[in-house]
Amino acid sequence: KKQKSVIYNERRIEQLIKRNADIVDFNTLISEFASHKQLGLALKAWEALKKLKLEPTVYTFSSLMNACVRCGEVQKAQDFHDQMISMGILPNEVCFFFKMKFLLKGYFYNFNKRIMYCE
Repeated sequence: KKQKSVIYNERRIEQLIKRNADIVDFNTLISEFASHKQLGLALKAWEALKKLKLEPTVYTFSSLMNACVRCGEVQKAQDFHDQMISMGILPNEVCFFFKMKFLLKGYFYNFNKRIMYCE
């Protein structure tokens, strides 16, 4: 059943590519993948939107960060945060919420761009 879901969702990404979907469509899909802890699919959607040369928004990055945090990939979340900042996109309250989630999951967020595990 899980494999069918992955195949179905990969087709959804392909359909977005075929119809030259906009960033809102990709943000919606990435957010949905994040809520279901489907990091692999969220990353595939990320690659697809880059291929289409769509400009990511703060919502794109906050959804990607959410997917990473929900799947325990805190360094990947940090990498997306850094990429967002380097593109001149300012974090919104949702991004700060995910930083708080790091703390709740036992991670210490250091604003000097490092994430360390707290014992």
